[in-house]
Amino acid sequence: MASGFVRQTLLTASLVTIGANVLSRVFGYVREAVIADFYGTSAILDTFILAFTVPEILSFVIFSALPTALIPATQTVGDDHARESSLFWRGLGAFAVVLAVLTAATYLLREPILSFLGSGIAPSAMPLATELTGILAFFVFCRGLEAYFRGWLYKKKHFVVPALSPFLLNVIVLGAIYALHGELDIRALAWGFLAGGVFQLVLNGLFALWVVKPSFSPAVRAAVGPLVRLSLSVALVETISLAYPAIDRYLASRFLGEGQIAALRYSLFLTQLAPGMLVVTFATASFPWISDISASPDRQRLLDLYRESVGLIVFVMMLVTLGLLVFGRDIVRVAYERGQFDAVSRELTLGPLLAYATGLVFYSIYIYQMRYYYARRLMLRLGSILGAMLLIKVVGSVALVGPLGHTGLALATTITWTAGFVIMTVDLSRQLGWSVLRPTSRAIVRTVPYAVVALLYWLGIAWLWPSAESDSLLRVLVRLVAVGATGALIYFTVALALKQPEPKRLLDTLKIKLGRSGGTR
Repeated sequence: MASGFVRQTLLTASLVTIGANVLSRVFGYVREAVIADFYGTSAILDTFILAFTVPEILSFVIFSALPTALIPATQTVGDDHARESSLFWRGLGAFAVVLAVLTAATYLLREPILSFLGSGIAPSAMPLATELTGILAFFVFCRGLEAYFRGWLYKKKHFVVPALSPFLLNVIVLGAIYALHGELDIRALAWGFLAGGVFQLVLNGLFALWVVKPSFSPAVRAAVGPLVRLSLSVALVETISLAYPAIDRYLASRFLGEGQIAALRYSLFLTQLAPGMLVVTFATASFPWISDISASPDRQRLLDLYRESVGLIVFVMMLVTLGLLVFGRDIVRVAYERGQFDAVSRELTLGPLLAYATGLVFYSIYIYQMRYYYARRLMLRLGSILGAMLLIKVVGSVALVGPLGHTGLALATTITWTAGFVIMTVDLSRQLGWSVLRPTSRAIVRTVPYAVVALLYWLGIAWLWPSAESDSLLRVLVRLVAVGATGALIYFTVALALKQPEPKRLLDTLKIKLGRSGGTR
């Protein structure tokens, strides 16, 4: 069990997890593209999204809270296998009860939830929305227990299976759409998500049992209370940070027309595809190290970890931001435009995409910064910051939805991300005792020269080789790949020529991983 698959360094864990997560995200995109093909930006898809809102948010909250809380909470058991086993089983029982209550409440309260959230749903569509929420309520239980097992795998520094399980979820959803759409229509999507959730639960559960090997030790009773309390604290914090889609869907249902809820979903998915592959994955993989180093008095190691991590995040996300801003229309066209997703759907999706893209770097940094609050258990402080961000989001959304429609909702989110980055950077400096702003600002400033070079190149190509409405999807795709790849190469080469640390660090890590014959660093 001492292989590289089991115990990985931070960079190794990040590369392994990112590789698996890329596969999962690619199939996540395929899932969204197939949904766009079958349903476009239609009223029936709006109904599904509204029905899925509460189960989806609860699932994401639990999915984020349990692994995040479990890692620092289990540090108290150390290497005592009997206490670890006791905590495993007692925690499993406690969270199974909590999740069962949440699932039952979602199922029983589905009608009043939909009446409030989906005030714009046509009365004729309300029975369908109620049925869909009833199916998806059980997704909360499956996703929650999977998150519990996933937390133990992260604690043991196992990342591959948790990273691959979303890929399997997407495969099952795709299979359900193709196999059952003709018979069940939009219900096929709901049953696909539920079946995928069951499979993820079983897979991660079995693997966690194999890795942890928990024994039954009735004489040893590890305290599960701190784990439950910390999980609830993280869950409350995550609920605040994940409430933005619910706000957008509520306002869009009440004030906007058909298809704009679906367009917001499509655009947000595309915008967060790269952060999901890289930043969220890196933050997840690095959290055990952040937690370990935060518990030690070595402040320099924590500063070095932050500086290197933020540098890599800014380096990658700046390029992604520029690509989305310059080639947004073509990206949406290649990603979705087929079947029921037409040119009108494309334009509906483009506005929010561009609005989200402008805040992508700040979003990526603050998502990573949150891990430091979790590692130091600064829940009240983090909750206060996210609460202030939520207030900014609500005020901004209400103010902008009228003049700018669903693009205004996306812009309000970007403003909130930026405000959160500023607040968290200033506050984290106080908490850690050293300036977080200095390495963050340096990382942003030093990307400017090669970002400008890449931007000028892309703008020049867009002028010399414009994309026409009459171009086939294949031609648009070839242009995107060719121009995008050469622009990324120029960006990387200029950064390397200017002796910036990020490209060299990536190259050195890849050389080590590709050149080694075995073992771990």
